[in-house]
Amino acid sequence: MSATRAKATALLVALQLTAGTAWAQRAGVDTLFPAQPAGYVNDFASVIDAPSAAAMED
Repeated sequence: MSATRAKATALLVALQLTAGTAWAQRAGVDTLFPAQPAGYVNDFASVIDAPSAAAMED
């Protein structure tokens, strides 16, 4: 195998690995940030009763 062909093969492998890594991380970035808050109280675990949440919002 010539040096030029080896360099071309190494470049193709590097580009494929870079593209694969970038594609794999694409969907994960959106899930890192929570949704915009609607108010002061976000009870995602459903541990705060409605009257208490309403009192905290006011």
